[in-house]
Amino acid sequence: MEKWNRKGNIIVSALIIMVMLLGILPAAVDAKTGYGTYEGAGKGKRGEIRVSVELENYAIKKIEVIKQSEDEDYWDSAIALLDRLIGKTSPEEVNAVDSVSGATMSSDGIKAAVCDALARASDEITGSGSRQDPYIISTAGQLLNFAARVDAGDESCVSSYVILGADIDLSGIDNWNPIGEEGKEGAKAGKIFAGTFNGNDRTITGM
Repeated sequence: MEKWNRKGNIIVSALIIMVMLLGILPAAVDAKTGYGTYEGAGKGKRGEIRVSVELENYAIKKIEVIKQSEDEDYWDSAIALLDRLIGKTSPEEVNAVDSVSGATMSSDGIKAAVCDALARASDEITGSGSRQDPYIISTAGQLLNFAARVDAGDESCVSSYVILGADIDLSGIDNWNPIGEEGKEGAKAGKIFAGTFNGNDRTITGM
């Protein structure tokens, strides 16, 4: 029986490779990260500023203020900054925008909140994990997030379809923990990655 299983595994593996080559499974797709709405918070002059940031193709499409307690006069000046942040794609670009003169602390709070939202977006995994809509991982934060979910036994990740959307450098990550728990017995059996991980001609370095 064990011998038959080895042969069966070889046949199944060969069939999967053939199917991918024929294009039935997604051997390569465009990365769909950079979309969605994320919240972030920053410190203004009078307290927390909380915003909702909508991204489209990695760029800021829309910013809505959820919470703020700034002085009215300062705030009325500071919110002019929102339009100038549209189209920015990174915290570096956001921070490079000059704060509004006379409302610097409120402006800095807005930028901090937007940067916080962008940081949260970089760790968010897109897709549903199905064959037609695989999880797309394009950043080190997303890979860490996925590994943690598999280690926790998240059923939506353990048997999911995953594809790399970009090259990932893990050199800045201390003590990288491989995806999935080690071992095959007992409670760990449901925490071993058993899905399909498509490298998509991308590389993961710096482990």
